[in-house]
Amino acid sequence: MTRAFNSTLNVGKGFKPRKVGLKRTALKRGTVRLKRSAKKKISKADLWRQYGLERPSKPRYNGLKGIYWRLLSEKRRREDFIKYKGECIDQCGKYARDWQDFDAGHFMAAGPSGFDLLFDPVNVNGQLKGCNNPTFSPNAGHGYARGLDKRYGPGTADALYERYCDSAFRGKTTKEWSQIEYDRNIRALLRELKIINGAEDFANHFERVMKDLS
Repeated sequence: MTRAFNSTLNVGKGFKPRKVGLKRTALKRGTVRLKRSAKKKISKADLWRQYGLERPSKPRYNGLKGIYWRLLSEKRRREDFIKYKGECIDQCGKYARDWQDFDAGHFMAAGPSGFDLLFDPVNVNGQLKGCNNPTFSPNAGHGYARGLDKRYGPGTADALYERYCDSAFRGKTTKEWSQIEYDRNIRALLRELKIINGAEDFANHFERVMKDLS
């Protein structure tokens, strides 16, 4: 019977049954699916939500860099509004009525300054929106320089300019933060903003109480 069966299938002596390997193939496919799902990128909006923030429609920078700038911008505007009572950095004589009237204006332009000056708080200050627009205020930089020296000491503007020249003309570069460093610095800014907001709320409450007593 065996001989007849083999002859019917035309199987020779060297025949080796083929292993289909369905289970192995399925496992491989499953592994590929797992790898693909593990590599699936988080959405841009969800990245911001991880820090309790809503992503603006057009953030200035992408990814964690954009989140850090958003927080630094708010921090510097709030700080300057409280500390300098709304005075614009460029000594134009105008005042903000609220911290949101300010831009976080750079003294040395963000692009050619490189990473060294991009997030430097001395280079980023509360500036009225009209003054932060070269079309409307082409000479605001001169007043900005005076404001820097007034707030941080003589020679501050010149020192920032020298660092700008290092990056723009002398080939000196500063390495941008890693993703881990961005995350750590973002969380530090969130803690600082919480303190600033608490102090601002207390100041507003104190002012209301004093008005009620007068």
